Amino acid sequence: MAARALPGVVLVIEDDPIQLSHAQSTVKQLGHTVLTAVSGEEALSIVRTRKVDVVLMDVFLPDMHGSELCPRLLDAAEGEGPSVIAVSVSNDAENISKCLRSGAVDYVVKPLGEVEIRLRIDNALLRRDMQAANAAHVESKTRLKTLSVYTNGIAHDMGTPLAALSMALQLLDETELQRLDQRELIADMHVAEEMLRLITRKALDHSKYVSGVELVPNMARTDLREIVAKSEKVMKRYSPSLKDIDLHFHVDNNIAPVILTDGTWVWEIIINLLSNAIKFCIHGSVNLSLDVVEREESVGMAGDLEIFYYKSQTRVLAFL
Repeated sequence: MAARALPGVVLVIEDDPIQLSHAQSTVKQLGHTVLTAVSGEEALSIVRTRKVDVVLMDVFLPDMHGSELCPRLLDAAEGEGPSVIAVSVSNDAENISKCLRSGAVDYVVKPLGEVEIRLRIDNALLRRDMQAANAAHVESKTRLKTLSVYTNGIAHDMGTPLAALSMALQLLDETELQRLDQRELIADMHVAEEMLRLITRKALDHSKYVSGVELVPNMARTDLREIVAKSEKVMKRYSPSLKDIDLHFHVDNNIAPVILTDGTWVWEIIINLLSNAIKFCIHGSVNLSLDVVEREESVGMAGDLEIFYYKSQTRVLAFL
């Protein structure tokens, strides 16, 4: 079945009363809103004040030729002009060429039947819809590309202060600090540094994703226990929603000290899971558990992790 366009606003320009009445009645029966004009100037005044989707334009009008009226209709409209269908008793090739060169999208020879009117209007509306969709797609791709460049720039701009922070922390690590609170502060600063690196990685990944670049994990030897310890410190130190919620962490003793995975992605997954669990847990406890499981028990993979959700519990299962 041929595609049908959504109802639109159709302007019929015709100086013959009988043909005007016939076209008006037919277009209205097709479900479109109908406007009428008997001259070029009257049509121009309508297009200046009303949004018109399609124009059925008689080529031989009392005050001007259709090839003169068509570009003026397109210029008079706000935004994108209407799709103009030229209508005439003449099938002269030169006349047809003049109308199409002036901006008309179609040319129809009278008399017009109901089926032909419907098809011509539908085609014009569908063509406009496709052009609008293509333009929106191009604009969306342009915006995504701009966003990608912007995000990538932010990620790279963060590199300089991160490098400075790392150097400062390295110097502090080499300094013998006597007070416990000083050492704890330095440890917190290290966690903050890693969180900034995580944010930078997320920004770079986002930039690649919107650019159509495949995201590939950075596989490296990873200590899951160290990631859990960092996650615990981050949530207890920086989560504003923790309130009266207790956090419990468990790592299965059967998990190897080091596994091969993308440690940053694993940490991001754990932080996101914990944040969501805390967000939706009014009171009680949030548990994070890393356990060895058999692959056939899988219910959903996320890289090297499998994640289960419970009411107030988050469970992360690592495959070795």
